Amino acid sequence: MKRIRKLCTGIVFLSLLYPPSLVAAVNFTFPPFPTLDFSACGTNACMRSVVQAGFDAYLQTAASSLGTQLNANFGDYASSLGQHYGNVALLTGHSLYPIGKDNMGIFPSFYGGLGVGLAFADVGALNQDAPDGMSDLSMLPAFGLSFNTGFGLSRKWDLRLGFFPLVDFAMPPDLSSEYTATLNYGAMKAKLGYHVLEGGLFQPGLTLSGYASFSGGTLGITAAEEAYNDITIAQGTGTDPTFTGTVKPTYQWSANAKWRYYGLGAEARIWYDLLFVVPYFGVGTGLNMGSFTTSFNLDADVLMTGATVDADGTNPGAAEAVADMTSTAAVKFAKKVRPDILLHRVFLGLEMHIVLVTIGTELQFDISNHLMGASFGAALQF
Repeated sequence: MKRIRKLCTGIVFLSLLYPPSLVAAVNFTFPPFPTLDFSACGTNACMRSVVQAGFDAYLQTAASSLGTQLNANFGDYASSLGQHYGNVALLTGHSLYPIGKDNMGIFPSFYGGLGVGLAFADVGALNQDAPDGMSDLSMLPAFGLSFNTGFGLSRKWDLRLGFFPLVDFAMPPDLSSEYTATLNYGAMKAKLGYHVLEGGLFQPGLTLSGYASFSGGTLGITAAEEAYNDITIAQGTGTDPTFTGTVKPTYQWSANAKWRYYGLGAEARIWYDLLFVVPYFGVGTGLNMGSFTTSFNLDADVLMTGATVDADGTNPGAAEAVADMTSTAAVKFAKKVRPDILLHRVFLGLEMHIVLVTIGTELQFDISNHLMGASFGAALQF
């Protein structure tokens, strides 16, 4: 079981959101250390105070520069990801319960099984907004799981529920040495159906239903800490006050995508019972609420080490060491994208019955955004 979960979560993460090339593509630059003004100093103690103030000012400058770089690289990409990946995450929530023959019969008829779904984003539009080095996505699928149940309330009414609890998955630690990953996923869709045509062997059936749905998840990646090139400081010559040292910046970035979608809508489904095989076709429309939020965070640790100051440049022996200084600059931004209010879908599929086992496969089309999803399910029905 552990191997299966490890394989599933690994495939989900690697195929869903952040390809390995993303890690290598992220590069940030730090500004040079500024030239400090020691003209008012006549002692090393005064110079140390100026160095401390200069170091604090440098951290603010570095944070501002990194924030500008972060927004320039990922601002459009975050919005685009929220739109295009958000659309497929929303569609996947409807592609987890492939059923053909809606009418299960009178109570206590029961259906119980598992469904999986997959939908694909518009990678062409996403690549246009991606930073250099990240615009090579060939596909971007969204994957979903659902435990599916159903009850025949009467010959005219059925109640069906597909759900997967919103839980955290432990991502395999050996997915990559360059980053760590987190995954959280959940989905629910409850549907009450009324059979306008009850159907029967070699007879068509028609069901109208209303539904309430939820889909949500969080995908995150944290890159390994990277060291930036050392910044060498050498100020002052001759009789001028001298200041030397080395600045050693390191940084670590992380990205997070979180979505929560809620929906209400209606579906119409027509099917034809061919004994062991039931082809079907349907349409659906619904109202959507919620959001998709993409955030990028950058933490930079800056260390100044080996620094010395000498207020009397003519006497090298008078140079004094400056205690190491270290601090952290943290920058982040987030972009929130709302889903389209209306989602219009068309779906078709095929359901097979083998004794008490029901196997279904289905294609769904989001005609509002020109997206496609597919699903597969298996269940016991009696």
